[in-house]
Parts: sequence; structure tokens; C-alpha cells
Amino acid sequence: MRTEYIVSRTVRIGYDIGEIVKKTLKILFSIGITFLMLSCTITNIIKPNENFSAEINLDKNAGIFIAMPKNGMYGNTVYQNSGSVTQSTLQYVLEDYIKVIYLGANYEQIEDAKNTAKSRNVKYLYYPTITHWEDRATAWSGIPDALAIKMIIYDIELDQTVYSAELFARGTSITLSTGDPSDLLLDIFKQFANKIYK
Repeated sequence: MRTEYIVSRTVRIGYDIGEIVKKTLKILFSIGITFLMLSCTITNIIKPNENFSAEINLDKNAGIFIAMPKNGMYGNTVYQNSGSVTQSTLQYVLEDYIKVIYLGANYEQIEDAKNTAKSRNVKYLYYPTITHWEDRATAWSGIPDALAIKMIIYDIELDQTVYSAELFARGTSITLSTGDPSDLLLDIFKQFANKIYK
């Protein structure tokens, strides 16, 4: 009887350890899947600046002028054409809402951009500023691309800023392709447009 008891107890202990291992593996697998999903997700954040609403409803029939932003930088590196790509992507998205869009040919200070917008007889000046442009070799480093843009919308007729927000976008940390921050512009601008045109 003693021998049978010991054998039964040994089998039971082995069974318990097997169940613990299975549960642990399930937990680790779930954590791994969650991490993988988060790593493959693009993060977009639109944060209104102080004293400005998160959403507004601009006049779709009013013409706009989109200023050319300076090229983005990260450290001492200037990313050529990032300003024009930002401007053209914003134009592309807003064309779904607005019929009359003018583009600035060169970078201008905001006061000069206001005057240019006035000369085009438009109601709104869009003044984007690239505050962060981080191009990473994500495929081998696992560090995602990232960008940040300060967006100001100025009402030329009212002579006041009607919208001001910070737009942040971060790419995936797991990818097989070699992209750059410009790949993040389309989605963040679509979200932005949905907040200002109803």
C-alpha cells in the first residue's frame, strides 16, 4: 500500500507541474502576441494646444492656403523635401473636403504667409511646422520612425487663430520594409481633417 501511495503521489506532482508549465506558456504566448500587436501598430495622437477645442467645424466652401513648412530635422540632420512632402500630403487629404486650395512655393514666416493668403483671397491659412522628423532603420534596429507637426489654422477674415494642435505619429517597431516618417503623414492628416471638417 505504501508503494502504491508513493507512486500515485509522484504521478500527481508530475501532473501539477505539467499544468503549471502549460499555463505559464499560455501566459507568455499571450504577452508575446500582445507585444507583437503593439509593435506592429502605428500610434497617432492629436493634442490641441491650450485654449483650443479638440474639434471644430470649418467652412468647406472657403478657400485655403497651405504654407510650405521648413524641412524636418533630427539632431543635426536635415531631411530634404520633408517640408514639401508634408505640404503635398496635407493638400491631398484636404482635397476630399475643399475645392479651392493654394500652396506656398517656399517657406515663409507666419506673418508673410498671412499676407500671401490674403492675396489669394482665401479664408484660412494652414501653417504646419515640423517639430520632429525621426527617420530610423527600423527593419534592423527595431526603433520606429516618428514625427511631430504643430498645426495652426488662421482665419484671415477674422484675423485670429481658430485652431492649434500638436500632431504626433510613431510607426511600427517591427517591419521588413525601409520607410521614412513621410509614410506616417497620410493617416495622421486624415484623423486631423476629421476633427476640423464635419
